[in-house]
Amino acid sequence: KAIINGRPVILDGIDKLSSDTLSSLSILWEHGFLDLPNGQRVQAQTGFQCIGLAHLPNDETNDWRTPEIRSAWHSIRVEPLPDDELKQVLVGLYPNIDVHAVEKVVRLRNRLESANSSGAADTVEEQESLTLSLRKMKHICMRLAKQKDDNLPRLVHNALLTSLMPDREEKIVQRCMRDCGIVPANKTKKKRKHATRQSSENFENLLESCRRTPEHPLLVPDPVFEENPGHGQVLQDILEAHVAGERALLVMGFQGVGKNRICDHLLHRLQCEREYVQLHRDTTIQSFLSTPSVENGRIVYGDSPLVRAAKHGRILVVDEADKAPVEVVALLKGLIEDGELALPNGRVLRYREGDGGDDDDDDVLPIHPDFRIWALANPAGYPFHGNDLAREISDIFSCHIVPPLDALSQERILKRYGPNVPDMMIQSLVRIWQDLREAHEKGVMAYPFSVREAVSVVRHLNEFPSDGIEGAVENVIAFDRLDTVVLKQLAKVFAHHGVPVSTNAKSDRTPREAIEGGISTPRTRASKPKHGKIDEKNDPHVGGNTWAGGSGGSDTAGPGGGGGPYT
Repeated sequence: KAIINGRPVILDGIDKLSSDTLSSLSILWEHGFLDLPNGQRVQAQTGFQCIGLAHLPNDETNDWRTPEIRSAWHSIRVEPLPDDELKQVLVGLYPNIDVHAVEKVVRLRNRLESANSSGAADTVEEQESLTLSLRKMKHICMRLAKQKDDNLPRLVHNALLTSLMPDREEKIVQRCMRDCGIVPANKTKKKRKHATRQSSENFENLLESCRRTPEHPLLVPDPVFEENPGHGQVLQDILEAHVAGERALLVMGFQGVGKNRICDHLLHRLQCEREYVQLHRDTTIQSFLSTPSVENGRIVYGDSPLVRAAKHGRILVVDEADKAPVEVVALLKGLIEDGELALPNGRVLRYREGDGGDDDDDDVLPIHPDFRIWALANPAGYPFHGNDLAREISDIFSCHIVPPLDALSQERILKRYGPNVPDMMIQSLVRIWQDLREAHEKGVMAYPFSVREAVSVVRHLNEFPSDGIEGAVENVIAFDRLDTVVLKQLAKVFAHHGVPVSTNAKSDRTPREAIEGGISTPRTRASKPKHGKIDEKNDPHVGGNTWAGGSGGSDTAGPGGGGGPYT
C-alpha cells in the first residue's frame, strides 16, 4: 500500500529478519519497483519512503548488517536521552507523579549504566538485564502517578525481574538501588498489620471501580481458588497495574505456582470476559491471527481469539507465551506500542483516533478501548526450554512475578484439596516442599517442585489414605526414578522428614501394595503369539486370544491388547 499510494512506511525490527530477506528489497531502493509473488510488478509512487527500526548488533560475530544492507540503508544512531530531557519527558507523560521519585528512577538508570561500563556484567545478556530502558521507566512512572512513593522498590524489582536473576546480578541491582535511595520502608509489626488491612480495603475499592457487566457470562472464568497471603499480593499488584491503564501484563513464574488460577480468579472478580489462547512451538503467525474451520465442506478462516478480544473489549490471556517462536509473540509489540496490527486477510486492527477518521474504512477494525493482553510465561532455561521472553520483549509489558508460595499459603491450599487428610500430614508435606524449593534455589535440583505437585499428592491421600505419603508421592517422582542422581537428592530430602523413598530405578512397592485387588494378569496362556482364527460371521470379539481382528486380549492380531504376532 505504501508503494502504490506513495506514503512513508515504517519497518520495525528489521534486525530480526534474515539478511537475504532485507537484501531482496535492494531492487526497490535502486530501481523503484518490486516484483510481487503473484508476478505483478508495482512501481513506487512519488512520496514513498521507508524507515527501518532496529537494535544494534550485540557483537561483531552476530552483526546482521551485511555489506549489502549497509550500502542500501542510511544509518542514524539514536542515543539515550540526557537526564534533564528524560525527566521532562516522564513528567510530561505523567503530570501527577512526584518529581523526587522521577529523579530516583533516572539516577538508577545512570547507576546501572555505570555498573555495566565498569565490568559488572560479563555477557551481553547480563548487560541487557541490568539496563533500565525508557519503556521500563514508563511502566514504573505510570504506577507511581497513581500510587505512593513507597511502592517504588517493588515496582523496580518487577520491571527488572530481579527475582529471576542469578544471585550476583540481583545483588548488583540491590546495591545500585541503595545508592539511589530506593529502599523499602522499615515498618513495625503494628504498621505492617495496618498496611495489610488498608491494602485489603484498597483491593476491594479497586475492584468496584473497574468491575464490568459481561454480555456473555459464559466467557467469564470461574476457577477453584483458595485465598492466601502469597497470591493475595500478586493479585493486588496485577489489579493496580490494570486500573492504572496498562494495556499489556506479563505474568511470569515457574511451572505450577498458580499463574492461571490467579488471572482467572481476578477476571472472575472483575467480571471480565476472557479469550484464551495457548501457544506452542508450532504456532505460526497465521494460526495466531486467524482460526480455520470447516463450513459446508470448505475451509473458512475466521477471527482468532486475539481478534475477537480486540473487537469486543475482552481480556486476551496468552498462555505459554514463551513457547512460541519469538517472531510470533513479537507481533504483540506493534499492537501494544503502536496500536496497530495488520491481519492476513488485509484488514487492520487499529485504535480509534481522536477524530475517528478511519472508522468508515471497511478494512479497519477499531480496537475496543477495554481490550487488554495478559501473557503468562515461564522463565527461560531448564526444564521449560522456552524462549527468553524477558530478554526479547518484556519491556513492552508491565511485568509481575508469581513467586513460590510461603508455608502458610501452601498449607491453606492443601487443606482445601485434602479436607480428610490429617493436619500433621499436610504440615509434613509443606515442610518437604519448602526444602525442595530451597534445594532448587541453591542449584542442587534443576526442577522447581511447586504447589501443583503438592496438590497432586494431597488429592491422592484424600482418596487413598492407606497409601501414606510414600505411596502418594510415587506419582510425582515416577519419571525422576530414571535419573539416579536426582532420585538420591529427592530421597535425602524426604528421609529428612521421615518419609522413606527407595533409590532403586523401580519402586520397591509391589503391585499388590500399589493396586488394590491384587496383580492384574491380562495375558492368556498361549505358547506363542499367533494370527488367530478368522471368523466368517465377522462377529465382534473383545479380549481373549482365539480370534483375529478382535480388540483387546493378547497373543492374536488386532487393535489394543498386547503380545500379538506383529508388535
